[in-house]
Amino acid sequence: MAVRQPRLAVAAIELGFIVLSLAAGRMFGSWVAYGAVAAVAIAYWAWSRRAALARMDAAQLIGQGAIAIAFLLVILGAAFWLGLSWREAS
Repeated sequence: MAVRQPRLAVAAIELGFIVLSLAAGRMFGSWVAYGAVAAVAIAYWAWSRRAALARMDAAQLIGQGAIAIAFLLVILGAAFWLGLSWREAS
């Protein structure tokens, strides 16, 4: 069995979405900005994992996909909230 190589580019791009969500909260303070960042992040998540998602059956895809998207939204929401807090503090 081959050893999986870490995909550092994917990790860096996903970190970029977190930073972008933080910046959206800091600069705009708009839920529309958060929604836009979240929608693009979910689309990228699905595209970057398309091979693994294609191997799943429907029940597994719905369950695992819902958990992953929920975690993604929570992380992006926390970054957005920190940006909002930072905005109001200054």
